[in-house]
Amino acid sequence: MLRIGLKHGSGVRVEELKERLRQELPPRLQESLRRKLIAAGKSEEEARRMGAVDKADEQVESLFEQRYRTSNSPVHRAVWDGKVPL
Repeated sequence: MLRIGLKHGSGVRVEELKERLRQELPPRLQESLRRKLIAAGKSEEEARRMGAVDKADEQVESLFEQRYRTSNSPVHRAVWDGKVPL
């Protein structure tokens, strides 16, 4: 998860930015992660499989309505946002 802090009233369209980041970051990060895994001693095949598992996880997550996704679970929000929804 990547967290970005923005000043209130900055004029940034947050939802549009989030969607753009969700689309553009994964492909860019996958190659970087693959290189790091190989540098850490994983084989090319292991690095490829880990990328495939991560992609499959994201695809399954996208099947759910936004309110049912992991990022909106109470536990996830408590850990990553520091808020405990009651």
